[in-house]
Amino acid sequence: MKGSCEGVAMPVRLINIILTVFTAGLIAAFSILWNTSMPPGVKIFGIAMVIVLLMHDAMIWILLFRGFRLNRKVLENQVQDPVTGLPNRRETVKKITTGLKSAKRHEYPFGVVLIAMDNFTEMNQRYGQTGGDILLKQIGEFTVKMCRAEDFVGRYDGDKFLIGLPHTDLEGTISFARRLHKQLTTNEFTSKGGRTTVKASMSLASSPPLDYLFEEVMESCNEALLKAKAHGKNKIFTEIDYVR
Repeated sequence: MKGSCEGVAMPVRLINIILTVFTAGLIAAFSILWNTSMPPGVKIFGIAMVIVLLMHDAMIWILLFRGFRLNRKVLENQVQDPVTGLPNRRETVKKITTGLKSAKRHEYPFGVVLIAMDNFTEMNQRYGQTGGDILLKQIGEFTVKMCRAEDFVGRYDGDKFLIGLPHTDLEGTISFARRLHKQLTTNEFTSKGGRTTVKASMSLASSPPLDYLFEEVMESCNEALLKAKAHGKNKIFTEIDYVR
């Protein structure tokens, strides 16, 4: 999302600079006409032209501002990741946060699984950016098929996916993560370079025992993911224990 907003902002900044210089020039022209001795008819005509151009300039400023606000609103309302078709990071954070609040309100457990593909940079180098994107899309689709209808899967960041598991305690979250990891890392995916398998590090957390806060759950998942990576990758960890 950040990249998309910056892509819109760059040409807008350039237009702003051009309009600012143009407006300054018109104001300078108005000042010169006002203070210069010349036939009244010529002066009045010149001043009138400058005023018309300034009004036109003001209308461009107004339309530019309204258009930029509309573009930002459209970008902010986008919820789908263009590569995988899954909810993007913004929507993923929103859905998991809402899921945790609902779980707390209705007093049921909520599990979260964070998936990070191992050595995915090498995959991109081997198959190219397009091939890597195809692979990510297939991984996302495969993960969705492994989940229940009530579960949530989103692309969290780059080669990371985040899964929300309503009505799932820590034991159930561990069981799901083990099953998903086994299926994901033994399945053959198709990319531009042919068929391939993937490896993934996973971490998980559950509320309870953690509080029903997205920040707290993700802090636990991130700590566990670092442990999974540090222990040779392609493993599953909670914040305090090795799972697979």
